[in-house]
Amino acid sequence: MVSPNRQNRSEKIICTGKPAAESKDREQQTLLPYRSNPSLTIREPDSDSGAYFYQMNSPFMITYEYCSGTDPDDFINIITLAPGSRNLSQETYGSHSDYFRQHPPHFHDYFEFMIVLEGSVTQKIEKEDYRYDAGMCCLITRSLCHFETFNSPTRLLFIGLGTEFLDSIFNNASTAPYPEEKSILSGEIYSFITNDIKRPGKKEYLDFIPTIQNISSKRDLHYWSEEIINALMNPHFGSLDLVKGALCSILDYLSDPDCYHCTRTSLDHSGDFLIFARAEQLIVANQGLISRASLSESLNYSGDYINRIINKYAHMSLSEYCLDCRLKRAAHLLETEDLSVSEISAITGFSNRTYFYRSFESKYGCRPGEYRRDSVSLSSVRDLR
Repeated sequence: MVSPNRQNRSEKIICTGKPAAESKDREQQTLLPYRSNPSLTIREPDSDSGAYFYQMNSPFMITYEYCSGTDPDDFINIITLAPGSRNLSQETYGSHSDYFRQHPPHFHDYFEFMIVLEGSVTQKIEKEDYRYDAGMCCLITRSLCHFETFNSPTRLLFIGLGTEFLDSIFNNASTAPYPEEKSILSGEIYSFITNDIKRPGKKEYLDFIPTIQNISSKRDLHYWSEEIINALMNPHFGSLDLVKGALCSILDYLSDPDCYHCTRTSLDHSGDFLIFARAEQLIVANQGLISRASLSESLNYSGDYINRIINKYAHMSLSEYCLDCRLKRAAHLLETEDLSVSEISAITGFSNRTYFYRSFESKYGCRPGEYRRDSVSLSSVRDLR
């Protein structure tokens, strides 16, 4: 994946707006939106979910939120942009928190894509809290109840995507002259979206965590976010194509396994399994080099509890699970990279070479050098066939 050329570009986002939804008939009283916003209609909670229902009145909408901090007198700027509509509001962190304590969850009739550009946010999805740091993203279906709270000075970009708008993007890909453009149609994001369009109501979301080698995730996401914002702030002939192009670049970027780990989570699973899935995702994203304290902070659960969950589903302790992840990476490097065993030992976090050899032999039944020779021999036999 080649990152875009960002010379002479600032990483600071200028503005943005919050998601919206396509019209859907509901025989409920329409409320004045929390922020006066012609692109978004907020309806009272229904008796089944107890959650507010957001309707988007445009094909797509973006919301940029900047929080200066988490003291009551800190401020939050919220800019919403949609075709033919702009909205700006500012409030204190205290009043923002009070509002969401009284009206926490919401769902909507559009797909919501959250990009964390800076700082950290906790997203409550149904009844569980998940922490998202800069460079991480989340895509949720239309029926999932959720809301976000800030943990620090934070910049967020929300992209609300209506089904017809998404259809137009994917239809363009299906008729594109380049096979590389069609590849999105066989990926997880396309499958996730089209499944929900065909069979709405399933409570699922996609998490995107940058790979350990992807050190430019924040910069890359800033670049494309600015492209979208500037196109909507300064509309002209071709602005819609610019928005679609930047969005497609983001989706392509997140689909690249060298850049992001993508995990699909269904809330049909038990709460314990969801914690395990998220812990596993973070461990893999960090290639086994993550501490119990870091996991605890990211997942908002104690290290002992996370250890019990790992044991329940993986049948090994947290430290053993991380070790297993590091050894799998070492085996992969032995198969694919022209690096010495000592270099691979260091890359995978082993400061003691003897411990690395002993652990590797315990898992694979041979020493690292023998494993490499066997993998090369097996590859040669396959090539002859």
